[in-house]
Amino acid sequence: MELTSPACLATQVAALCEQRRWRRCSGQRVDQPVKLAVFETDRGRQVAVDLERPQRIHLWAEAAPLQLPGMEVRNVKAPQQPYAEDQPRHSGLRHTRLARGHRAWYLRFDDAHAAARFLAWYDAA
Repeated sequence: MELTSPACLATQVAALCEQRRWRRCSGQRVDQPVKLAVFETDRGRQVAVDLERPQRIHLWAEAAPLQLPGMEVRNVKAPQQPYAEDQPRHSGLRHTRLARGHRAWYLRFDDAHAAARFLAWYDAA
C-alpha cells in the first residue's frame, strides 16, 4: 500500500489494520455515520481509527509505547498521559474497551509510516 499520499490518511491506516487481519468491531447503529473504525487484534486488544479527520491520523488504543518517532500522546487534561477511566472521550467508543470506564491512549501520528510502526508494535505487544 502506498503510504505517501496525503489523501484520506485515516482510511489508509484503517486498511493497514485490515491487512493485519484484525477483526473489525461493530456496535455502531446502522443509521449513524461511521466516525471510527474499531479493530481487535489477534491478542484481543482494541484500536480505533478516527475517520472524522481524514487528513490526519488519530488513533485510540489500549496501550502505547513510551516513545515512538512520529507519535504524540494527546490529552489536554493530562499531557503525555492516557485518558483516565473517568475522563470523557469520543462517543463512538461507547461500546468498546476504549470507552469511558477504561484507560485509553489518544495518539496522533505525523504520517502513515509512523502509524504503521505503531500498529506493528501494538500487534506484537
